[in-house]
Amino acid sequence: MLSYKCLEPFVMVPITSNDELGDLAKAFNAMAISLREARDEQQQRFRKDKLVALGELSVALAHEIRNPIGVINTATALLDKPGQAPEKKAELIRMIREESMRVNSLIQDFLNLSRHRRPEFLEINPAMPMERALATALAGKTNIEVMRRLQHGTAYIKADANLLQQAWTNLITNALEAMGKAGGSIRVESVSQNGQVTLTMEDSGPGIDATVLPRLFEPFFTTKAQGTGLGLSIAHTLVEANGGTLEALMPLTTGGKFAMRFPVSKIENNE
Repeated sequence: MLSYKCLEPFVMVPITSNDELGDLAKAFNAMAISLREARDEQQQRFRKDKLVALGELSVALAHEIRNPIGVINTATALLDKPGQAPEKKAELIRMIREESMRVNSLIQDFLNLSRHRRPEFLEINPAMPMERALATALAGKTNIEVMRRLQHGTAYIKADANLLQQAWTNLITNALEAMGKAGGSIRVESVSQNGQVTLTMEDSGPGIDATVLPRLFEPFFTTKAQGTGLGLSIAHTLVEANGGTLEALMPLTTGGKFAMRFPVSKIENNE
């Protein structure tokens, strides 16, 4: 009887002759070796993919934490300045507390990523997450002018306000980086028509080259020397998770312009 040598899950047939049976044994052994090598290569690829995914996750987490950390640093610096009014101090302390909780929430979200956290849908004023993001991102900045033209009336949308605030924060941070230390202006507008609410934000920065607009929301695509290319991609994902769309538009002037669109869930009757 032929004896078999087990190589992990594969077997090797001993070659005992140079006839057709020997050729068949050689072919079988060659196939077993190929299968083993393919399996080993697949395992190596799987380990490599896991390391790449872990690296991307780490970069994404660092990017998302940077925004609230910046707000906390600004607020603490302002608290150190003498002569701050009690009301201002209370507001700064509130910001530090909220952004600290946001960092904790972000870390928890990434830890729970395997469970694919879903938005907690509530009927909200669509401008509320944007206003909260503006308040925190612009805290302590005196060189940014905000112009508002909100005309969505009493239209409400169903969305997760915290996730949309995070998306707006990414857009606003992108605008601030584009405008640089000199500052500038941010124009926000809203309108409700044909069962849809549209919110737009336009900055006075140098703008976005039309040739890169199609790639703007791709993960890790960036035109910045030190950018991670995740801020806009994450914002796009968060808006879509809330049933909306995020688009990059050609601006009226020279800056960058973005639009979020959501279906109207209800129009509140004020009578």
